[in-house]
Amino acid sequence: MHKGRYKFLPLLAILLIITLVIFISDFIGISNPLSLVLDKMTIPFQNNIYSALHTSNDSSEVVKLKEENLSLQTQLAKLYELQKDNNALRDQFAVTQIPTQNLISANVIGTPQFIPGLTSVEVLIIDKGSNDGVKKNDGVIYKNNLVGTVSTVSLGRSLVNLVTNKNSVFTAKTAKTNALGVIKGQGQEEMFLDNVVLSDKLQNGDLVLTKGSIDENGQGQLPQLIIGKIIAVNKKTSNIFQSADVKSLLDLERLSMVFVVKQ
Repeated sequence: MHKGRYKFLPLLAILLIITLVIFISDFIGISNPLSLVLDKMTIPFQNNIYSALHTSNDSSEVVKLKEENLSLQTQLAKLYELQKDNNALRDQFAVTQIPTQNLISANVIGTPQFIPGLTSVEVLIIDKGSNDGVKKNDGVIYKNNLVGTVSTVSLGRSLVNLVTNKNSVFTAKTAKTNALGVIKGQGQEEMFLDNVVLSDKLQNGDLVLTKGSIDENGQGQLPQLIIGKIIAVNKKTSNIFQSADVKSLLDLERLSMVFVVKQ
């Protein structure tokens, strides 16, 4: 790479000598015509050497290497994303009891109004729509966990209301004690299991599952999907019902791939 610089050293030495001669002649005030002649003779050489010294690092080989490096970095980023997608697909199909032909994999491409550290995720935008078989009210899952429900569908995209969204309301039950209630999203990643009669038992740490609400047209929520776990029980004997605070097992802010359940 640096050999191109060394071959100009003899010429550079000659130019330095000529420049010194010009400087001395100017300093003592003689040979002004000589200075003009030498200037005109040496300027082309000076320009060529300057150009060679300053462009040797930007040779075609260097430019080519930079372009190849940029291309490799881009391909590496794509490989990382592909690996994450493959891992998500493998994990999903390993744990789910839903036939794979009934699942539509979708990438999360938007989280409107979400600002990390300031606001929570309430909705997701996914890259699948009616052209892919997605319909309004389809359930959206990750592994055996309920993520939310499709609320709006366009040709190539869909909006998903998360289970924590204030518009999310559906029947549920607890895994251990089989207590029945209604899950209500509260926003800010919070949910309540509400309308549970006092005679039913609620326990901290118990999983809350969808009860299932499929109608005669095949629309509705599938049963046995994990909504979250109970983190606090709210019970007063003076009330008709008891309730519980529920938290999703998923990190909803970091989801990059989900699965729509076709019905």
